[in-house]
Amino acid sequence: MNKFISNSFQVPNAVIDELMADMSANALRCYLLITRKTTGWGKASDKISISQFMQYLGIKDKRTIYVALSELTNLGLINAIKNNGEITEYSLVLETSEPVTKNAGTKNATGSKKCIEPVTKNVTTTSDKKCHSTKDTIKNNITKENNIDFDLVMDAYNDAVENRLPQIQKMTTARKNAVKKLLKELDQPTFQNLANYFYDFVDHAKPFYFGENDRGWRADFDYIIKPSTYLKVVEGTL
Repeated sequence: MNKFISNSFQVPNAVIDELMADMSANALRCYLLITRKTTGWGKASDKISISQFMQYLGIKDKRTIYVALSELTNLGLINAIKNNGEITEYSLVLETSEPVTKNAGTKNATGSKKCIEPVTKNVTTTSDKKCHSTKDTIKNNITKENNIDFDLVMDAYNDAVENRLPQIQKMTTARKNAVKKLLKELDQPTFQNLANYFYDFVDHAKPFYFGENDRGWRADFDYIIKPSTYLKVVEGTL
């Protein structure tokens, strides 16, 4: 009897048994699509655009996709692979358990878990990399303060402003600290609210902020993430 069903792909048991109850429906759908496009085709990673996520999942708002991907990243289930400052590929973070040997009672015979992560270009590996179970990874990410996926923040901003304002290619330390400071001003410090704020700025800002002024000045990321700018958007004084 064949072990695998034809025209199918596998999902790690831990995702279903331990994580699915705590995942949003959209995060699970994104995870399944990434799985289908990567290991489902025997590939370590795959290029999946936001528009492809929207098409396959029937989702019309980019922000919904970004929130779901941010959730998966924070749970330690996916890797976002960057190229020239932009996320271009996604891969799964996988693990497999090695069976405990018969002599498990001896000093050197112990059960162990091996981490399997897709090999990506320009990634330096070391022999002393620590491995953790998926469940442990999630616990660590949930309890870690300020667990922010800055790459997705950058992509959400670039998508919101499109070509109307300068896009950014790198999240510097100063920008990361500014994002953390802005999050404290939000009613709820979530990625969803931050992404919504970027779109709200673009929707409500006057032409002045898009370069229609005597100086030719345009708002940029560093200006938009200032708490004072956020306050203007909230109070309608922008």
